[in-house]
Amino acid sequence: MRGSLRYEPVDIDVFRDYSVKVYEINKFDAHFASMKTNSGNSHGAVFYEQSGKVNLWDRVRIEIAKYFA
Repeated sequence: MRGSLRYEPVDIDVFRDYSVKVYEINKFDAHFASMKTNSGNSHGAVFYEQSGKVNLWDRVRIEIAKYFA
């Protein structure tokens, strides 16, 4: 049975701390910046920041729900 994914924007500092401590993401700021743009050698636009909160682009959220909900 598929569950329902709940998504709420998260504070950038909380996201950074969690990513570094739990997933041991090195160079978080560089990776995060790359995941906010579609240019050059970026990861692709997955996140955007608004008022200090990290958000997922709608298209990304839809794709995640398709495969993980």
